[in-house]
Amino acid sequence: MSPRHLVILSSCHLVILSSCHLVILSSQAMNIHDDPIYKRIRDAVLRLSHAPKRVIEPVDEAETKARAAVRQLARSRVSALLGQLRATHGMTYADVQEKTGLSQQFLFDVEYKERRLTLDELRLLAHCYEVGVNDVLGIELE
Repeated sequence: MSPRHLVILSSCHLVILSSCHLVILSSQAMNIHDDPIYKRIRDAVLRLSHAPKRVIEPVDEAETKARAAVRQLARSRVSALLGQLRATHGMTYADVQEKTGLSQQFLFDVEYKERRLTLDELRLLAHCYEVGVNDVLGIELE
C-alpha cells in the first residue's frame, strides 16, 4: 500500500482511502450504501474532489521590483541609523562587541554592506544604544 493511502480500522469497518479510490469493507451483513459511516466518508471525499483548485496568480514584475526597492531603502535606513547611534554614543566597534557579543566584522557589515539583521540582533543593538527596536525601525511594535 502506498504512503498516500489512509486506512481506518474500527470494530465494524475497514476503510481504505486513496486519491482515486474509496473502499469500505463492512463486517456487518448490511447494504454498505445504507451504512452511515459509508455515507459520511463518501460525502467528505466528494467535497474534497470537487473543491476548487488553488490558483497561483502570475507575479507582477513591477510589483516585485517595487518591493525589492522598498526593502533596500529600509535596510539602508536602518544601517545608517545604527551607524549614527554608535557614533553619537562615542562607541567603537570593539565597545559594541563587548556589550552585545556581536563581532566587529558583523557590525561593520551591518553599517556599510547592508547585512540583514535578525530581530534578536536588532534588539541587542537597540539595547546597546539605549533605544527601542521600534525607534530603529521607525514603526510602532505592540
